[in-house]
Amino acid sequence: MILDYILEETPGNRGHKDWKKSLWCVEIKKYCESNILWKPPPFTRVLPLTMISKEMNETFDTNEVWTYLYEKEFRKGKGYKRKPADAKKMMLDKSNSIVMKRYLPLYEFEKKECESFIAEIKVVMKQLHKLDTGFSKIKPQIRDASLIDDDEKIDRLPIILPAMVKLPKGYVDTWGHVTPHEIHVTLEQATRDRIVHQRTGTQLIRKKKRSKEIVENIERIIEKIGVPCSAHITWVPNCSYCQNH
Repeated sequence: MILDYILEETPGNRGHKDWKKSLWCVEIKKYCESNILWKPPPFTRVLPLTMISKEMNETFDTNEVWTYLYEKEFRKGKGYKRKPADAKKMMLDKSNSIVMKRYLPLYEFEKKECESFIAEIKVVMKQLHKLDTGFSKIKPQIRDASLIDDDEKIDRLPIILPAMVKLPKGYVDTWGHVTPHEIHVTLEQATRDRIVHQRTGTQLIRKKKRSKEIVENIERIIEKIGVPCSAHITWVPNCSYCQNH
């Protein structure tokens, strides 16, 4: 009776995802924006009781209690005919494995997202470099400034030419088109391109930063789980065993 009361779902967790369920592929892609939360495993409400006092520990941190918790959570309440020798270890190992399966797909997805953002940033920065290099090589219409004071030459000046920026083969414009050869564009067009590339790069840097934060948060969660290496589903970051095997 006491345990059933303790294990009752708290109102604040209603609407959260079942802690034993992983994310669908669509949910993984939206994890960053959707702020998905899981209900905590019910046994986490029992753990604090075991640390209040020796008497409480002897009451709640027993094989009988952990067996009951395991039966309720993983056997739909069906009791064991022969009680397991270490139900607490069974409970924690299985729970850790479930949580690991939850976060590993998120970790892999966000790692790829982060790598993708970095690759896109490199592309943008290369275009900015090409534009800035082109700006630095703009040639003046009248090469010799002293000739500007020559009234006769200025009188014969037909038009003022637009400043042109030379861009090399392979330049990627703001529409994603790759130029197959060297081109010349007006200073105004090159300036517009630079503004767009700069804005795109700034947005990508913000996304990369957010993605990297998620990756690092998930790494900390995985590290805290502390699942023995033999139980790892796949390689776990910063695990000395996994790094050497």
